[in-house]
Amino acid sequence: MGKTERRGNKSGGTRFMIEGVIMNAVMVSYRRFTEVMPEHAHGENVYEIHLVTEGRGSVCLNKERYDIFPGVLYLTGPGVLHEQLPEEGGYVTEFGLYLQAEGEQKGGDLLQALRSCSVWCGEGKEELMELSQKILLEQENNRIGSVEKTIHLLAEFFIECIRSMREGGEEARALPVPEEEVLYHKVR
Repeated sequence: MGKTERRGNKSGGTRFMIEGVIMNAVMVSYRRFTEVMPEHAHGENVYEIHLVTEGRGSVCLNKERYDIFPGVLYLTGPGVLHEQLPEEGGYVTEFGLYLQAEGEQKGGDLLQALRSCSVWCGEGKEELMELSQKILLEQENNRIGSVEKTIHLLAEFFIECIRSMREGGEEARALPVPEEEVLYHKVR
């Protein structure tokens, strides 16, 4: 397949809704880059999420260089120039999600966080690796319910990406203190 190996590359616009805004997952990909991904930018309402799963290299985001390695998450929004470079003689493997927000609705906190930060690079939350694998497996295996499950997994992946941007890679693992009397909480 040449210098850039692709697996699980799906397009066709799986759509999911977040805070009343339809997000169109134009492409989900899993690629190994052995050559430079040339500098480019995307149009209005387009966001690209990259999760590095293997290898080492760097990414230039609006001419600023960042080291990338497994667990690094970076986001590029509309008009953000970005270029990815593997280490010399090496490679970078990444899970990629290419999203387009439809319409002009503002959404809530998640979408406001996305729109207010058109470029970000940092450590992703641990569960992003697992979620990316689940998304790829659902698309690859095409089992009963795969479309519906993929929609939910994409939404969950998106939410965890925004949480990584806002909260950092560290997660709150402790459960809340249990209540002493029986209280029922309605599921929202």
